[in-house]
Amino acid sequence: MVLPTHVSVRKSDPCSGAGLPIPESQREVLALRDEVAGLKRALWTHALIDLARGVVMATTGCSAETAWAVLVHTSQHTNIKLHTIARLVVDAAEGSEPPAVVREALHAAFTDYEAGVSPSGDTDDRTPDDRRPSPPATGPGT
Repeated sequence: MVLPTHVSVRKSDPCSGAGLPIPESQREVLALRDEVAGLKRALWTHALIDLARGVVMATTGCSAETAWAVLVHTSQHTNIKLHTIARLVVDAAEGSEPPAVVREALHAAFTDYEAGVSPSGDTDDRTPDDRRPSPPATGPGT
């Protein structure tokens, strides 16, 4: 880990000691706290995005890859961060209404999917019926 050689705290901080340099050990503690906070944030957003991917898969019957592409496509075409799109998708599954721009981008991505064009722009050779999940098998031995 690369740490700055000299970090001063702001004079406006009443506990700062008026801009005195922070000792090496304190800089390491601060850097580690920032790293831990970033890792916690990454874990939380990863779980949220996976949940949203599951919602997309359940809603459209698409694969995990297509669900990912739908979310990324929506994020890129709305200029909204992926984790925010994921939050809106999960909230919508729980009954909230997403903003119109997000609804329209999701609809466009789903429409492309149904037409055989993946949201990433690749052509999907499967028919719409092939893209739908099979009903669960029932009966003896299943």
